[in-house]
Amino acid sequence: MKKILLILSLIFIFFLSLNYFYLQYISYLRIENNLQKNIKQILSDIKYENGKWDTTLYFQDTNTPFDKPLYIFTDRGFVIERMNQINGFFDTAQFEYSNSFSSPKTVTTQTNTTWRVYSLPIERNKKIEGTILTAYYDPNLQILSDIDQLLVENARQIDTFIEFKNNKLNADKLDSKNIHHSIYFSVIDRFNKVIKEDGAPPTFMDRSYVSNELLVTKSRQIIDKKTGEHFLALSQPILDKNQNTIGIIIIASSLKNINSILKDQRDFLIFSGSLVLIFILILIVYIYSKKIQAIKYISPNKISFDKINSCILLDNYSIPFEYASIQYDLCKTLFVSPGKRWENDELLEKNRMDEDNSQRVFYDASIRINNKIFDKIGTKLIIYKDKTYTINPDLLLKIVKL
Repeated sequence: MKKILLILSLIFIFFLSLNYFYLQYISYLRIENNLQKNIKQILSDIKYENGKWDTTLYFQDTNTPFDKPLYIFTDRGFVIERMNQINGFFDTAQFEYSNSFSSPKTVTTQTNTTWRVYSLPIERNKKIEGTILTAYYDPNLQILSDIDQLLVENARQIDTFIEFKNNKLNADKLDSKNIHHSIYFSVIDRFNKVIKEDGAPPTFMDRSYVSNELLVTKSRQIIDKKTGEHFLALSQPILDKNQNTIGIIIIASSLKNINSILKDQRDFLIFSGSLVLIFILILIVYIYSKKIQAIKYISPNKISFDKINSCILLDNYSIPFEYASIQYDLCKTLFVSPGKRWENDELLEKNRMDEDNSQRVFYDASIRINNKIFDKIGTKLIIYKDKTYTINPDLLLKIVKL
């Protein structure tokens, strides 16, 4: 019985564990499949022919997942897109390049897009700690002066929100809503780390990051180093017609909600599994206690009463009584006729006792005798029922007269 309960409990725990890992696998697989659909959609929007990029359809596509972290880089490290960044993940840029536009300048990028850009050094304590790159997409040559004014003014506006604490730039107070809607920007410290970014102003990152990412062939989890939030990320190379790698797409999805559900499932597994194990432990302790208790009892083949030595003999084991005591008289009488039922009056008469004696004398004596016998054989010797006394019927076959 114990083994059966243990096996059933282990099967129950295994089922819960299997259910948890299956739920995790299916949930992550669905997220990964959705990410693959997003990548397929983005790849269909991005064109590359004769060494030239065309991202027009991509930027016009309203189905692009704007709520997910999304990175698109060329093989040369040019940043096409970096949206909803994960802290500590591809949040780098080339400081020297981003700080090279001391006056507004028009640039044409690798993706054949035109930008008007401007760099404002972030100076703190008479030292340049970073740069602010502001950009305007597809500038109208007829209003360049107005655009340049927007670039400069917004760069200065951004600078007012940037703090410098513990030798680090901090842009937590910078809200994109405070910046003109047509201005894209990037805040980069002198160590090439992107502190804050909105949109994808023209910038480059270290090409080695792109080459390393191409080695990743499976989805993996990424942890935001600032918030601790977990993301499932998927990478996909961008290939030209000759199957040469020209860039890479990385898209991620937050695991916050699914991990919360999985945590509840895991907590339930631990709780229910603990209850089952506690139940098993209690059951095992109970079973073993019964076995231990059974071990301490003896199972005599012969039970007799020795009138001379005033004791009950369980085989060779002796349980003594005081000679001529009520217990002695009761045993002497019962063992003479083991199968007989004795009324209290009969016992008084048999032992020549006054009828004025208490009706409880033999009852109390039977209890004391039973206590001594029970400690040895685990059952009563004398049965009291309907005001009569008799030897336990289960022991009659073992009664031997001396």
